[in-house]
Amino acid sequence: MALAFEEAKALFRGMKPLIALCLAAGLMVAAEAKEPRAFVVVSSSVNPAAEAVAGGQPQTFAMYIGDFEEYGSVGPGGATPPEAEVINSAVQAALPAGQFVPVGAGQLPDVVIACHWGELSPDGPDSRFQAIPFGQMTRMDAMLMGLTRLRVHLSSSQREQLRIEGSRARYFLMVTAYDATALQAGREVIRWQTRMSADSLANPVETVWAALVDAGRPYFAKSLKRPELRWGTATADAIGSAGMAPKASEVISDADEHLAFKFL
Repeated sequence: MALAFEEAKALFRGMKPLIALCLAAGLMVAAEAKEPRAFVVVSSSVNPAAEAVAGGQPQTFAMYIGDFEEYGSVGPGGATPPEAEVINSAVQAALPAGQFVPVGAGQLPDVVIACHWGELSPDGPDSRFQAIPFGQMTRMDAMLMGLTRLRVHLSSSQREQLRIEGSRARYFLMVTAYDATALQAGREVIRWQTRMSADSLANPVETVWAALVDAGRPYFAKSLKRPELRWGTATADAIGSAGMAPKASEVISDADEHLAFKFL
C-alpha cells in the first residue's frame, strides 16, 4: 500500500507541468472568448494616379479625426461613442510599419490620414447622395463597396450577404489618405481609402471601433477586388498606444475645410 501511494505521488509530480500547461491554455481560450469581436465588411481602393506620386517610398503623415456623424434614420439614444483619441491612436498603430512615418514639426507631410466615423442607416433622407458619374446612390452601398467597385463581379451569395449586411444600421470607420500638397493648394486628391463597418445593433459602441480597425488594418493603402467579410477583435494590439503624428491643422492652413466625408 505504501509503495502504491509513493508511486501515485511521483506520477502526480510528473504531471504537474502538463496540468499547468492545460490550465494556462484553458485560461487563454477563456480570455479570447471574452474579447469583443465584430463581423466587419471591409472595402478598400487605391487611386493609381495619385499613389504613383509616392513612388513606393515611406510617406510622412499628419492626422485628422472628424466628429462622430450620423447619416439616415439612426435610432435615438444608445451609448455615447468614445473620445476621438481612441480612433486616432488605433488607426496610427495600425498603419503599415515602415510605410508611414509621423511628419516632423513645421514640415509638410506627404499625406493626411483622415478618419470619418459614425453610424449609418439605409433609411431616411440622408441615406442617398449624388455620386457622379453614377447619379444618386445610397451611402450604404458606397460604404460597403466603394464608388470604384460598383461593377465588381460578385457571386449571388456574396451579393445576398452584402444586401443583408446593408439592410440595418451600421457603425462605420472610413480611413482616407489625402495628398497633402493638393490640400495645401485647396484641392482634394485621395490616394487611398479603406472602409470598415459593422452592425450597430449587434455591437457595443464602446468596443466596436478597435474591432473595425483590427479587421481593416491588413488592407490600409491596398486595393481589394471585392469587399471582404471578416472578424475584427477589440484587442489591446488593435487599440494601440497614443499616436504621435501632429494634427493636419497644425501643418496645413485650413486643412480641415477640405477634409469632409467623401468617398473614393
